[in-house]
Amino acid sequence: MEDSQYVAATCGVSRHMRTATAALALLFAAASAVANSELTLHVTETHPEARSSQEVMKADPNPKMTTTEKNVRVLFGGDYLQIDDGDKQVIRDFAKRRRYDVDAAKKTVYESALLAELLGRSIELDNRIYLNDAMIKAGAKLPFSLAASESELSMRDSKSRTKIDRREEKGVIRFTASRERLAEVSSEVVAADEATRKQFIRLLRYGAGIHPLILDALQNMTGIPRTVDFVHAATDEHIRWAVTELKNVPDAPYVVAAAKREITDDDRAGAAATRALATTPQAFDSAMRKLIDDGVALADRGETFDAFLTFQEVLLAAGQGVPKELADRNEQFKANPNVSALTSALHSQSEQETRDAAATLQKLATASKSKGYVVQIFLGNKQWSLDDSEPAVRNLLAVINEQPLLAGVWHDLGDMAMRGFDTTKAFDCWEIARHLAPNHFLLKNVTELEEELVKSHPEYF
Repeated sequence: MEDSQYVAATCGVSRHMRTATAALALLFAAASAVANSELTLHVTETHPEARSSQEVMKADPNPKMTTTEKNVRVLFGGDYLQIDDGDKQVIRDFAKRRRYDVDAAKKTVYESALLAELLGRSIELDNRIYLNDAMIKAGAKLPFSLAASESELSMRDSKSRTKIDRREEKGVIRFTASRERLAEVSSEVVAADEATRKQFIRLLRYGAGIHPLILDALQNMTGIPRTVDFVHAATDEHIRWAVTELKNVPDAPYVVAAAKREITDDDRAGAAATRALATTPQAFDSAMRKLIDDGVALADRGETFDAFLTFQEVLLAAGQGVPKELADRNEQFKANPNVSALTSALHSQSEQETRDAAATLQKLATASKSKGYVVQIFLGNKQWSLDDSEPAVRNLLAVINEQPLLAGVWHDLGDMAMRGFDTTKAFDCWEIARHLAPNHFLLKNVTELEEELVKSHPEYF
């Protein structure tokens, strides 16, 4: 199994694999979120028929196209959007920065961080900009323009030079970039108040894929365009939204089944995540106090190596500095050969030193009577630094299966998920870490990332 699959087992899985742990009958209300407008859209999607990878590589200029039509219901609340598409439902709560994906037919619910969706787009845009520049330098033909990528992702790089041309004729406003068609909207609008217009722009930004400069222009319209047509060049999709009804509805909170991050690939990891998220602050503090007391007892009995590992466990779980009880026994720990070997292994620098350190840590994991899983944390991180990702993730999963309160390990699993550009899994892991130890020193980079995302893309909120 690849490392990405191991991380998926711990921190969430692809949307079609997510399984709810609570029935849809278990509903809760978001007290601050109320709907005030209901929009019905007739959606027409035209896209190439399913093809094999070999057929896609042939770049057929005239692929066979297929068209599907459906009606979609959208609820606009002051701080949320709810999209009902048949049995599927997506709720984005901007106040809480949460996303809920509901499948009524499968009775599944999945909750994730809204920032994960934003980060995924940001990473994809950076990737496309890199590829765009590389192909230009190589003199190669671009499969689709940077403007098309910015449009599909509804995101624009701060250094972007894209210019959007606007032309109106025969009741249609056409938006192009260097003559490339990006979107068209009808001049005819459906009357809507400012709050509803703002939410419609949000809907386009998150749910459609339209260039930010076009969205800026649409905000100046007096209502909601009767029709919106847009193109996704990367997938050759042509999509039309036609407004069939917009009406006011009584204020009512949205409801969603109790949602959990969960695991289908590894039941033990799923149990670990559930236990971690069910842990209250009081229970966590009690568990840390017990670990410290256990470490003191081990040290007093002369089981020095296990005592040292127990204190390391507290440090990695709570992230609040070295326990006083550890500092008080510094001389005892220094004199222990296993502790000395461990600390020496942690300071490896060159690749060969790191490989030697990993070998040492594997031996030390078996030298402990009851805390070998703590050594596995250090081993997993050494393996990760050597790009041995599969055993690294396997080791960290084994650790959280043994001790799910290790916030530092959840954090590291999130970082590992990010290496594979899986932002949803990364945020799932980071949020488990934050639930356990909100002031953990390792979470500083996550907080900074969140702040930078909001600062760079305020239009998403």
